[in-house]
Amino acid sequence: MRKFSLKRKLIRIIRIIDMRKGNDQTDVQSTIRTVRESIQIKGANIWILLCGSLLASIGLDTNSMILLISAMLISPLMTPILGIGIFYYTRDMVNLNLALKKLSIALGVTIATSFIYFLITPLGELTPEISARVRPTLVDALVALIGGVSGIISITRKESSTVLPGVAVAITLMPPLCVIGFGLANMDWMIVFGSTYLFFINVTIICFVATFIIRWLDFPVLKKRSRKNKKINFQFKLAGMILLLIPCAYWSMEVLSFKNEHKELQSFIDHEIAPRAEVIDWKITKNDSIHEAEIFISGTLIPKDSLGPLYAAFDRLKLNDLQLKITQPDVQNEISKVQVEVDSIRKLIPKEEDLIAEVKIHFKQVETIRKLSNDPDTLVYGVKWNGWDALVTNRKKKMEEITSLLKSRTGKMVILKELKG
Repeated sequence: MRKFSLKRKLIRIIRIIDMRKGNDQTDVQSTIRTVRESIQIKGANIWILLCGSLLASIGLDTNSMILLISAMLISPLMTPILGIGIFYYTRDMVNLNLALKKLSIALGVTIATSFIYFLITPLGELTPEISARVRPTLVDALVALIGGVSGIISITRKESSTVLPGVAVAITLMPPLCVIGFGLANMDWMIVFGSTYLFFINVTIICFVATFIIRWLDFPVLKKRSRKNKKINFQFKLAGMILLLIPCAYWSMEVLSFKNEHKELQSFIDHEIAPRAEVIDWKITKNDSIHEAEIFISGTLIPKDSLGPLYAAFDRLKLNDLQLKITQPDVQNEISKVQVEVDSIRKLIPKEEDLIAEVKIHFKQVETIRKLSNDPDTLVYGVKWNGWDALVTNRKKKMEEITSLLKSRTGKMVILKELKG
């Protein structure tokens, strides 16, 4: 009795989720007609495609997500890709060839537009939005899978749906094509490969899931295949899909490894470094010659005899051959540097007796010169002449020359006064 009840409930659930049931049922003929009409890339669609590719290129160049979303919303790429999946399953070779041709035109127009834009833009730097589309992961493949299911269901409904624009945003078909244009403009073939791979994954998965959904929806097939042919075809597609996702799986492992490194390093800092000193920053550097995690210390310094246990504790983490580097200020070294600079400055400032001797050497008429104030900003000197005979006409000029000499030697404001008597 219990088995019968569970079976009945299971059948009821299957009927509820069956897309062939309900008020908004599948309209096969209308779907094929709509897709056939939508894959035309000419006239207004060309202009929409140009605007979309320009918006996406500017969004990538300025790192603007708003512009990228706008470009994806107006992009007419989604329907031709769904059409390829539909016509492939229904064996409609005429419309399949047409969809492939129109999609190729759309790709050419988009890549050419972005290529020209990135050739003439005054910016043209590698932004985070561009970097995010050159190393796709399994998450991107999953998004394409879910988006493909949503898109094909949306396009086969009798009533119009708002799902398709949302799917176009989620799958991001336009930005990878514009990243290809960026890579070509900068002759960066790794970027070209990565963005091409991302776009190819999206298109392949969308077409792959589209064939399964329309098979479930009982779309008519123009030329039926034998069961053996279907089995071979399915095995071929499945093997191709697995091979296609290998780079995605590799990059996914890299992302997980990167996140694990950061998590482990942060935990090490919290438990081992933070109780001993103030950590102001840390970073992981990886290139051909350096694999290190550098931690910057400020405030209270870690004693040298405590550094050894810290390095040993870090080595036990075994974070992909990362080497620990603790950078903290050398106080004694800094004090020594400052002292050297002070001494060098002092050497540049002449002694008072040397300064007075120099004035008397250059000006024979000076009998006495001495400092009258100790103001650090303004020096006041008094001068007494050894006689009036030589200074009847040029006394004022001589005082200006002495003042100029004192200014040049001390680097300060100088006031020169005559001493009487």
